[in-house]
Amino acid sequence: MKIRKADINGSQGWCLDYGKRDGKRRRVYFHSEQEAKKALRDAEKEAVAVGRRWAYLAAEQRADVVAILGEIDAAGLTLRKVWDGFRNGAAVPVESKPLSVAITELVKTKITANRRPAYVASLEQYLCRWSKGQETKPVAAVKLEEIEAFLNGLPSMSSRATAINRLSTLFSFAVRRGWRTDNPCRRLERPHVENGTPSILTVDEAKKVLQFTRAKMPRFLPWLTLALFAGIRPEEADKMTWEAIDLDRGIAKVDALTAKVRNRRNVHLKPVAIEWLRKGGDLPLPHVTRRRCLRKLRDVLGWPVWKKDVLRHSAASYWLASDPDAPRIAMELGNSPGVLFKHYRELVSDEQAKQFWALTPKKVGRK
Repeated sequence: MKIRKADINGSQGWCLDYGKRDGKRRRVYFHSEQEAKKALRDAEKEAVAVGRRWAYLAAEQRADVVAILGEIDAAGLTLRKVWDGFRNGAAVPVESKPLSVAITELVKTKITANRRPAYVASLEQYLCRWSKGQETKPVAAVKLEEIEAFLNGLPSMSSRATAINRLSTLFSFAVRRGWRTDNPCRRLERPHVENGTPSILTVDEAKKVLQFTRAKMPRFLPWLTLALFAGIRPEEADKMTWEAIDLDRGIAKVDALTAKVRNRRNVHLKPVAIEWLRKGGDLPLPHVTRRRCLRKLRDVLGWPVWKKDVLRHSAASYWLASDPDAPRIAMELGNSPGVLFKHYRELVSDEQAKQFWALTPKKVGRK
């Protein structure tokens, strides 16, 4: 503890620096040196009194105090937080788990809860990558400042939002299990993610894609048709079978196990989609085959990378341009109208929409 001169709102004053307490530096300001010295004397008397009390404790009690303080620090807490939590009836973690154990238990719980395998795998991969090098660290010892430092190193607002969601899932789980008292992600400022203009295929690009697939990758035709002309999600199209498609009635059935949101829906196929589906091909299509075919289409179009959801964006945008019934289109796509307008619409003209829906096998021809 020490006294030094300080500025108080533009006037000469004095500061008594108590040093760090509970991880925070404590300072008290006074207008006169006399007041500051008196406070210093009182603090020194208090320190002497505390020293006497410590000396009077039995050796076993002092050892317990030191051990408990170490456990509190390892849990990422302070003695003040533990005591305040006890007085307020808050749950104080009896035992914290290492990050590696917490992540493993979280993944097991998600699998038991019948969450999508792709989601569980993505969550586990992300958390394991984030915790690399600190696997043995107690989950309760992770501090807000550490999370903020990690977020500040990410390249975009979108990646920050993803990180907060993933980490929040872990810490909420830890709170429910009693491994820590709070979810630090709830104290973070959520980033605002700007939604850019969705990428879609032009009519000429769609024609080029169809020509190449018909000539070089005919087995990929039904998958491409469902994505491009029916707006079916890639993960849903991966699981579609010919039994789910009724060409006579013009319906593609997306069952609850296949759908992203686990709601069964029927997609009414446009005439152009029915014509292309009658050309045959493979359903279901292996995921590795789908990825290989999309890479070839990327090269055909001269793109450096395949644009995310470009086929679904195209279907939604041309659909909206040719049909004003947005709620019905949203239902066919498995979205709400709000999500449809926010994520899957690019403005196209009536003429462009007419040309897009006229891309039949006869119109496209062979390359």
